[in-house]
Amino acid sequence: MTNSIKSTGLTVPVPHVEFDPKAFIGGDGASQDLCDFILALSLAYNDFRYYIILFNSHIKAVPKGPVKRNSQWGEYEGVKLHILRLLMAFTNELFILIDDNKNVLDDRIFDEIKRKMNRKSRESLQLLIEATFNYKGIKRKSNPLYMIRNKLIFHYDKKEIFSGYKAGFIETDNSQMACISIGNKLEESRFYYSDLAIQKYIEKRTGKKIDPFIKELKLHLVNVNLALFYLCRNFIVERGYAWREPSE
Repeated sequence: MTNSIKSTGLTVPVPHVEFDPKAFIGGDGASQDLCDFILALSLAYNDFRYYIILFNSHIKAVPKGPVKRNSQWGEYEGVKLHILRLLMAFTNELFILIDDNKNVLDDRIFDEIKRKMNRKSRESLQLLIEATFNYKGIKRKSNPLYMIRNKLIFHYDKKEIFSGYKAGFIETDNSQMACISIGNKLEESRFYYSDLAIQKYIEKRTGKKIDPFIKELKLHLVNVNLALFYLCRNFIVERGYAWREPSE
């Protein structure tokens, strides 16, 4: 499993193993609320895993040659921003999931499976929980997780999008014309000005250029996702449903 988790490309997971599905049925000290929470975190792990892999794959597909103001580079940067916004949206959904299940965070079994995680994963999980509840007095407020929780929008807030548009086109010394591609099919058409608007919005709210912010956020999300993996794996083991080789 390790080779798949650390992948930075479109790697096929290692051969599967099996376990009794009763692992996610409450009993023997494990509440159904806890089982449901861990099951939902398993889906969150899969979602984040896919989009991180997709993001890494896209980053590697950088257009050849120097950066130019053309449709090829515009599409590349626009897709990069789109995947970034998807990751932000999924992160916000993860915050909501944790917030809605705060009652299980002090569960004895939850504490036990956290204790058996490695140090880095425990720290990443703790940082995620701290960002979820916006703990006061916590250091590293510039952490991308806090920014997503408290500063950044990922949906269609027209005022915030317009603030980025003004920052990119109006409130700048480097004035430039807005761009669109007008094709006969949707694959051939794009509004590049809206891509710049969301980029400048993110830069304005974070105080960072887009590429360093993306790099920092991706690193944190990879660590958070590793923490989700170990949390869900340890839960299955803790419940006594260790996996075995497939029967067929």
